[in-house]
Amino acid sequence: GGGKMKERKAKGIKFLAIFLSAGLIPLILVALILGIYCTKLVDQEVGEGEVGKLKAAAYGLNEYFAYDVINNGYVDYDEYADHAYVESLQVADVELTLFKDDTRFLTSLKNADGTYNEGTKANADIYATVKAGNDYIGANVVIGGKKYFVYYTPIYADEAKTQFWGMAFAGVPMTVFEKAVNKAVNGIILIATISAVVLAVVLILVAMRFSKTINQIVKNVTLFSHGNIGEKEKITSVCKDFDEIGIALDILQEQLSGAVRVIKGTSGELGEAVIKMDGISADNADGATQISGVVEQLATTAQSMAESVQNANAAIINMGEAIDNIAASSDNVSDKSHQMSEDNEAALKDMREVFASNERSVEAISQINEQTAECTEAVSSIRHAADIIADIAGQTNLLALNASIEAARAGESGKGFAVVADNIRVLAEQSDRSVQDIAKSVTDVINKVQKCADMAGDAKGLMEEQQKLVQSVSTGMEQLSAKVSEVAEEITMVSDEVKNLNTAKESVLGSITELSAISEENAASAEEVSVTIENIANGIAGTKDESELMRVMSDNLSEKIQFFNE
Repeated sequence: GGGKMKERKAKGIKFLAIFLSAGLIPLILVALILGIYCTKLVDQEVGEGEVGKLKAAAYGLNEYFAYDVINNGYVDYDEYADHAYVESLQVADVELTLFKDDTRFLTSLKNADGTYNEGTKANADIYATVKAGNDYIGANVVIGGKKYFVYYTPIYADEAKTQFWGMAFAGVPMTVFEKAVNKAVNGIILIATISAVVLAVVLILVAMRFSKTINQIVKNVTLFSHGNIGEKEKITSVCKDFDEIGIALDILQEQLSGAVRVIKGTSGELGEAVIKMDGISADNADGATQISGVVEQLATTAQSMAESVQNANAAIINMGEAIDNIAASSDNVSDKSHQMSEDNEAALKDMREVFASNERSVEAISQINEQTAECTEAVSSIRHAADIIADIAGQTNLLALNASIEAARAGESGKGFAVVADNIRVLAEQSDRSVQDIAKSVTDVINKVQKCADMAGDAKGLMEEQQKLVQSVSTGMEQLSAKVSEVAEEITMVSDEVKNLNTAKESVLGSITELSAISEENAASAEEVSVTIENIANGIAGTKDESELMRVMSDNLSEKIQFFNE
């Protein structure tokens, strides 16, 4: 019973060996083919299916709406207030939405109460990605409390795609997307199961075909193992590989025979080599002791180097933080200097406008002075005319008085003339009073005109002084603007140098990190070498005993080699 059990075990082992040797390469090839096919199946089902469907829907919505925006000028999206516009473009389970910038204004998405999910904002990261000109694909994006697999694409208001207008959205609920993925996975599992069954059947058939030839090979190897290297059963040719195995067994038989002869010839030389090895072991023991001391020093040096590298790494990191702070401060100062330059330019512009306004004011005051002088001359002429009229009125009054006297002398015949003379006298007196009033008014006008001329002169003087001050300030502002521009350029250069320094810092930090890793590896290697040297020393210490054992083994080898029959 025990013999049959061993025989069945041997057959089982041989069958397993046949199965593995015949099926390993096909199994690997089939696994690779299945992996490639399954990957393509998932890509086709999910990529070309769900993602392709969403992309087509989003691009279709984008194309329709962008056409209206670009060609019909519907930049005022309030004219598209009807959600039926996007609902008419829906396909299957795909939801559609139009965004103006990051705000939903037309959508097929509805809230729990049945209202449209309009006026809400898109995710900030998604909006930034799409506004930069990229499409966005993502899963588990929450909209209105529900998760979606989404596709976003940008909408432009011009054909050159330089004026970003908004976004087109297409999405399906994650349950629909996961259903498609599960469908693909189930198909993969089914195909893999069928392929595995077919492969197993094929491997069994192949194993049965080659079992006879394998048994012949096993028999030859068994003969060799019993020392019968002169015997060999012929191997039945099944395929090129088994013919090569037969040739290899022939070569093995010849090599074993040669090896037996060589071993018999060299067994005596082994004893002499053992004697020499005793002397070499003593020398190796001394060398191992010296090497151990050197390795110990190397380990100490490596540990010290690792600590120094760590300290340098910490210093570089601190320096990097300082450089980052300097860079931030430099950027801040650069921004402020540029702002100061802009403010200074604006102030200089204002000063130039004030200077021009002052020049116009000085010219106006000069014209006022000229007109005041002309007015003074005209009033003086009026006063002169009034004086002449006053003289005439005085003379007329005297003449009227004389006429009255002469009329009185004439008696009745002079009464009419007396009345006329009296009226003339009254008119002369009225003319005299009017002339006095005119003279008084003219005097007031002259005084006021003179006062106005004095004030205009003072104003002109002040304006001229102000003009000089404005000119001086303007010159100073221009010089300051030039200095600020120079400072801004210098700060920009400093900022660039700081950035270069930061880049150099990063490079040094990377080198320090690599050096730290190398030093740690050196320290670890030194410790390992130290342990290895110690083991070697221990091994050398026991070499003497081993050499004696080898001498005994050499004698035994000479006896055992007689086992093989050539």
